[in-house]
Order: sequence, then C-alpha cells, then structure tokens
Amino acid sequence: MLAYYVIPAVTVFFIVLIAFLLDSTTPKTNRTAWLFVFVAAALWPVTLPFILWKKIFQSTETRIEKPATTKSLEADITLTFR
Repeated sequence: MLAYYVIPAVTVFFIVLIAFLLDSTTPKTNRTAWLFVFVAAALWPVTLPFILWKKIFQSTETRIEKPATTKSLEADITLTFR
C-alpha cells in the first residue's frame, strides 16, 4: 500500500528536480525553490496531473503550425485545390 504513494512521489520528485536543475533562472541555493521541489513531490496527487497535462498540451501545441497571415492560408488552400 505504501508503494502506491512512494513510487509516484519519487517519480514526481525526479521530474521536478530535473526541471529545477535545468532552469538557469533560479539559483540552486534558493531555499524556497528547494522547498517547492519537496512539496510538489509530497503533493503528487495534485501536481502530477498538472505536470502531465502541461506536457501533453505542449506536445500537441508544437505539432500545430499556425499560418502567419490569412493570405498565406488562402494561398495554401488555392494551391491545394488546383
């Protein structure tokens, strides 16, 4: 039963820790930032769905290319149907 809490908590801890270590804007000596890493891991039932949602949303957002202008969209449509 303990594994159902510990395994996701450790997973979230490493996800947040890696993101924290890769972030160049936050000093690694900031105690508040480290506290956030541990609180995010402890509250994984709340933080994990948000982390996954953001990752999924970002991956679908990068696949969708928005046209720069409506003229370029019209040109693409015209070329496609000719």
